[in-house]
Amino acid sequence: MSSIDLSKLTAAETTEAREPAAADVAKQVTAANVEALMTKLKAELADKGKKATNNRAGALCAMRKMMETAAAISEPYLVADLPLILEASSDKMKPVSIEADGLAKGLVNALSAQGVRAVLPAILADGDGKSQTNLLRAELLSILAKKAPAQMSRCLTDAVPVLSGLMWDVKAQVKEAATKAITDVFACDTNTDIKEFVPEVITCILKPEHVPETVHKLAGVVFVQEVFGSSLALMAPLLKRGLDEPVTATKRNCARIIENMAKL
Repeated sequence: MSSIDLSKLTAAETTEAREPAAADVAKQVTAANVEALMTKLKAELADKGKKATNNRAGALCAMRKMMETAAAISEPYLVADLPLILEASSDKMKPVSIEADGLAKGLVNALSAQGVRAVLPAILADGDGKSQTNLLRAELLSILAKKAPAQMSRCLTDAVPVLSGLMWDVKAQVKEAATKAITDVFACDTNTDIKEFVPEVITCILKPEHVPETVHKLAGVVFVQEVFGSSLALMAPLLKRGLDEPVTATKRNCARIIENMAKL
C-alpha cells in the first residue's frame, strides 16, 4: 500500500492552491490507509514553527476535505482529534486558525445526532482558555443545539455551566456568542411551563440583581409538565443564586418553586 504524497499540500501557500491539493489527498482516502494518513497529518499539525504554517494549514484543510468526501471513514478519527483542532483555532498564524475553525464547524455540522456525546467533552473542556477557542466552542454548541435538540437536551447539565462562564468572558465577541449559544441550548428544553421565563433566566446570569424579581415571578408558576434534567439545568443556577440571597422572601420563593416542581 503506497503512502499518500503530501508535498503539494504542504507547499501550498494560498487558499486557492491549498483547496485542490487537499481535495486530491481526500480522494485517495480508504479504510485501509486513513489511520496512516491521519498520523502524517497530525505530525504536520504538531510542528508549531512559523515556517510550518503552510504545513499546519494544509493538514487541517485536508482533514476538512476528508470529512466532506469520506465522512464515514474519517469521522471517528476527526472526532477523536477534536481537541487538537480546537487548539489550532487559536494558532497565531491566521491561515491555520481559519482552517481549524472551518474544520471544526464542518465536522460538527456533518456529525450524526448520535455523535453529540462524543464531541461534547472536547468542546466543554477549558483547554488553553484563549478567546478564539472559546468563541469557537460557543459557536459549536449553538450548532449542536440546532442540529440535535433532543440529544442536547440530555446534556444541558454539562453545557449550561460552561456557557454561563463564557458569558463572563472579557472579550465582547465571546460573551455575545456564549449568550446566543445558551439561548439556543435552553431552546432544547421542551417544558412549556418555564419557556416564557427563559430570557429572564439568561438575564440573571449576567445581571444577578434581577434574581429576586425573576424568582418571584416563577414562584407563581403551576407546573403541569414533567420536569426533566434539561429543565433542572435551566432552573438550578437561578435557584442556587436565589437561595444565596440575603432576603428571606427570595429564599421562600425558591423553596416554593422547588416544592412545585417536586410535586410532579
